[in-house]
Amino acid sequence: MSSYHHGNLREALIETGIQYVSENGEATLSLRKISAACGVSHAAAYSHFADKEALLGAMRDHVTAQFTETLEQTAERHKAQPDMMNHLGRSYVEFFAQNPHYFVFLFYRMGATVDLDHLDFKENYPPFEIFKTIALTVLSGHGSPPGDHPQGLLAMWSVVHGLAGIAAISGVRYSGDWGELTARVLSENTLIKEIHC
Repeated sequence: MSSYHHGNLREALIETGIQYVSENGEATLSLRKISAACGVSHAAAYSHFADKEALLGAMRDHVTAQFTETLEQTAERHKAQPDMMNHLGRSYVEFFAQNPHYFVFLFYRMGATVDLDHLDFKENYPPFEIFKTIALTVLSGHGSPPGDHPQGLLAMWSVVHGLAGIAAISGVRYSGDWGELTARVLSENTLIKEIHC
């Protein structure tokens, strides 16, 4: 975590907090520690956040807003295209390849909610809800019977989320393009092809 020098202090505190929680967990997070990491007084941090919970809420909102916008823009750009899912998967993985600490923060520290048992559940983590909606639309468009939709959704999400998780591991070295790899794996995945047909 680097010291804050200029620019948007609120965003610097949020990003530093996300990095801290992804590495150390939520229990030891404090505004004082994040202020020190940014090189500012704790009074400066309190001018933006009333307490630790307010900072945590802002951190969750910050990542969720960016992730949601990434998927929404991709969905709009490739709407109704036959390879739409490949583009969406690519964006999903690239988001975390570029921001690996976000993956740990969201899915290991903040516990984003995803219900795979009930496809009509609408309170999922918002970016997953976007992914699910488009995946089910793609499955229906390929003539997949509703009974196969849970398996189809899980097959697609496991590829995308699994690759995102690998891309977020600090010790993993891969010189290729994560987005291109994702699109290729989705295109060539036998289970997904069988569900589509």
